[in-house]
Amino acid sequence: KRQRYHQVVEQWLLLNVVGEPDPYLEELAYHAENGGHIGRAAEYLLRAAKVAHSRQSLVDNRRLLLSARALVNEEDTQTFFSIHFELGGAMERVGDLDLALECYQSALQMAWRMRNRRLGASALARIGSVESDRGDYESAYNHIHRALQLFEVVGELSGIAETCSHLGRMYRLRGEFDNALKAYDQAEASYTSQRHEAGVAATVHAVAAVYAERGDLALAEERYQRALAIRREAND
Repeated sequence: KRQRYHQVVEQWLLLNVVGEPDPYLEELAYHAENGGHIGRAAEYLLRAAKVAHSRQSLVDNRRLLLSARALVNEEDTQTFFSIHFELGGAMERVGDLDLALECYQSALQMAWRMRNRRLGASALARIGSVESDRGDYESAYNHIHRALQLFEVVGELSGIAETCSHLGRMYRLRGEFDNALKAYDQAEASYTSQRHEAGVAATVHAVAAVYAERGDLALAEERYQRALAIRREAND
């Protein structure tokens, strides 16, 4: 009876909040879980986490993703990948690199199981980013380089740009400034070809940081001003 009650409430909510479901996603997840639909509950929580992230509610974003991770089944392959990939990003942002790496590795394994090279490349790039933060530069390079190769094979321009940015950051952290500038030049060219102004601005800002760390303050100032001008023009 109790399970049936939750099933009825979930269906009632779906029928009555169809135009504006976002505020009710956690409640839907609660009733789905108690109604025996665990996979659907995980999907609701993933959606709620994305809403929280879009609203800059990063604590709620992490909480919801952790809850979703506890529920999701490996048979729900796309949801499993998305939850672990998103949670990896959330943990990376707060410096929990061990959990971030664990999540990205789970996402990578699922991408291979799905035989999806694009998703695999995304996970590889993020693994490399975490390893850069941990100072494991050789492994970081290998993962990022492999990600770049896969993105080039599938023709994913946005992935190529982002991965070149990861590579530039890895080189900057390692103190290889010339290599960092080359990688960032590739990223900027790719973002420019896509007319991705936010990506161009972020890359130019990263280049400024490289020049600043290298001691080329005039070039750093020039790039900082250019990044600021791009963002102002885009109302960013």
